[in-house]
Amino acid sequence: MPKLERYLGLPFRLGADPEDGTHADCFLLASRVVEACTGTPLPLDRTWYTAARRSNWAFIDQEWERRTRRVGTPKPGCIAYLPGDDIRTYLAIGPEGGVWSVHRQRGVIWLPLRHCQPLNWSTPL
Repeated sequence: MPKLERYLGLPFRLGADPEDGTHADCFLLASRVVEACTGTPLPLDRTWYTAARRSNWAFIDQEWERRTRRVGTPKPGCIAYLPGDDIRTYLAIGPEGGVWSVHRQRGVIWLPLRHCQPLNWSTPL
């Protein structure tokens, strides 16, 4: 199981696994948080990174809808997806009940869940 607290402050880099200890990507961070909660990381499809590098956000949005199910009440192991104009961000609720994400300037951050409401939380299929 990943020790999430050691990820705090790692700088952002697309495609970087926080387990390497040098940088973090929001999807791979969310995957590690889910793994800490459930024992299983999120499934990874590297074509998502190709789509992100090409700003093919429609493909990313469709993949999110296809691979997740919305939940009414957020709990550890849930993930959220924040679409924006030129970026997509993934967040995940850790086993301690806080929200983990990667901020482009600040790196990996942790926030109390109450500061991240309302979001559409989902679980992976």
